[in-house]
Amino acid sequence: MEVLAIIQARLSSSRLPGKVLLKIKNKTIVETIYDNLKKSKLIDKVLIATSNNLTDEKLVKLCKEKKLNHFAGSLNNVLKRFIDIIKIYKPKYVIRVTADSPIIDLKVLNFYIRNMKKYNSDCFFLSHNTSLLAGYDVYSSSLLKKAYRLSSNKKDQEHVGSFYIKKNIDKFNTLKIIIPKFLRSSKYKLSIDTDKDYKNIKRLIEINKSSKIDLKNLIKIMKKNRKKLTNHKNKNESLDNKMLKKIKIKKKKFNNQVSLEL
Repeated sequence: MEVLAIIQARLSSSRLPGKVLLKIKNKTIVETIYDNLKKSKLIDKVLIATSNNLTDEKLVKLCKEKKLNHFAGSLNNVLKRFIDIIKIYKPKYVIRVTADSPIIDLKVLNFYIRNMKKYNSDCFFLSHNTSLLAGYDVYSSSLLKKAYRLSSNKKDQEHVGSFYIKKNIDKFNTLKIIIPKFLRSSKYKLSIDTDKDYKNIKRLIEINKSSKIDLKNLIKIMKKNRKKLTNHKNKNESLDNKMLKKIKIKKKKFNNQVSLEL
């Protein structure tokens, strides 16, 4: 297996418990993400990674009923959950997807995958901060294994090595991706942390007539409906995300860089 997409999901979210089972267009959020990822021809397998804790029983039951590939592992050590899955399937690349981010443009994701494979990269970073591309990243399995082996930070356990990777990004074969100007914005919030977020993302997807997620089109919709759709505000972000953003990327001459064109 070359590319495995792992959707990390749990029901014990503090701000909006059970949010991944909320429905948009008669389908749960986690199913919406799963079905969208299945459309990519560059992904070999899609899998939902939840916990074996009692709090996630409903999610495991849904996966079984809907015949969705799934794995139940550690609740708090999500990085270990990923490593256990890697040991089973042995993919070269892992797509890490958060189950509270249903807006995934497959054109963008496929671009990531093609270029990660082309340059044999371990990870990538974006040229500009943006909230429009949040919720999905691609890593080499070897990089995640290294993060698991070398970091004992609880934040890395919870956020799949994100802190370790960003602090040491200059040590890996990192691909720099130049994103177009229309995506260089953190004005809009496309992840779901609160009930208000859910209602606004639900409204956005319902306004969008196409079953395909196209960021260009969604941005047009958001601009036309400024009063109805959630703007991204600093107070909406978790403390960990704020801390992660503050970590400065160490400057180095990256071996490869590409421009994202949509």
